Amino acid sequence: VGAVAWLIAGQGFGRALDRFERDMEQRMAAAKPNSATAETFRATVCAASPCVLVEVGGLAFLVGAGEGAATGLAESGLLRPDLDGVLVNDVSLASVDGLAAVQRAAFGRGRTAPLQVFGPEGLLTVIDGVNLLLSGSGGEGARLQVGAEGEDEGLAGKVVFDTGVVTIRAFAASRGGRVYRIGDAQKSLIVAGCTASAPDILAAARGARTAAAIIATASPKLISIETNAASAAGIALDAYPECMSPAEAVQATTEARLSGGLLAPLIPSANKAAWSEAATIPPGVKLSFAPQGTVMDLTGDELVVTTP
Repeated sequence: VGAVAWLIAGQGFGRALDRFERDMEQRMAAAKPNSATAETFRATVCAASPCVLVEVGGLAFLVGAGEGAATGLAESGLLRPDLDGVLVNDVSLASVDGLAAVQRAAFGRGRTAPLQVFGPEGLLTVIDGVNLLLSGSGGEGARLQVGAEGEDEGLAGKVVFDTGVVTIRAFAASRGGRVYRIGDAQKSLIVAGCTASAPDILAAARGARTAAAIIATASPKLISIETNAASAAGIALDAYPECMSPAEAVQATTEARLSGGLLAPLIPSANKAAWSEAATIPPGVKLSFAPQGTVMDLTGDELVVTTP
């Protein structure tokens, strides 16, 4: 009996190690650098918090650096030491909480130059604070700096970055902060955070030949369910930001005549099934609920969305 028990225990232990080995192989395969060509135009939702990696024209910009951004990028094979910059829609903690981790991770992968961050008023104070956290981590590659921006062209937006092929423009959001439009002469991607409204997206889309969008969205129904559950348990929750509702996102997509869009981040939860029941996307409106790992590919003639 003792010998049989020993044999069973040994086999069980071996199976656990085998499973662990397979899991590690799968995780490392997923984290293998996922390179993009100069022709690629895609956006990847990299965390449940504000975090979208936009790759276009051989460049890579991270829009939002919320909690978990660095881990999400690494797990998706998108953590690049040559990241061209970070764009923040606003300077709330939700949008910048992961900045230090992103820079540490990029430095660990070999980054040698400071990471440029672009954003609205108040950004300098944030960068100074993050650099204090990063002090002692290494050389210039372990620091952040505020990116130099171009001209404000009024209704056409402020030029944040321009290579002559790829242009990034910033538009004022209704409740502070910015909406960004990223793209070339043919296609554009609009990324709107929680401070934006439907008219802001319409303003950002004006002048673009073809545009899609990624819109931060909150579900009043899901927030109510969570709040009621917390109240019944005697737990106090922090207030959520006032993001657009799914209905407002539909309005923005329709009025701006967008080719399609993603709703991300999803607040309060990235549970796609719950969102599908709590919010209705009308037929003909090409909006998708976008949990972490969702990819919007704008490279070809047709917009393609892949969800995990």
